[in-house]
Amino acid sequence: MCFFLDKLNLAKDEYESNFVSAVVPSGEIGVKFDDIGAFEEVKRALNELVILPMRRPELFSHGNLLRPCKGILLFGPPGTGKTLLAKALATEAGANFISITGSTLTSKVLF
Repeated sequence: MCFFLDKLNLAKDEYESNFVSAVVPSGEIGVKFDDIGAFEEVKRALNELVILPMRRPELFSHGNLLRPCKGILLFGPPGTGKTLLAKALATEAGANFISITGSTLTSKVLF
């Protein structure tokens, strides 16, 4: 409960409070790569693209050839495991997971 109250204090307005309330700390997600039975190639790629640069930034500090990616895009039809992979990635990387919908993103534009 304390964490939730701290998150709400960060929000400047109602729009931001929608985002802050959607943040899930990595310790509360509860999904790891080992929990996912398939997608071995995808899990390996996510590990190399996201987790490795976070854990070993010195490997990417020399030259322009080996720079970490700035983002990833998981795409596909509904029910194919995109959210599950994103939650597992957040857990493995020790990052927060932000669960938002498209309508949340467009609501500020419309009002």
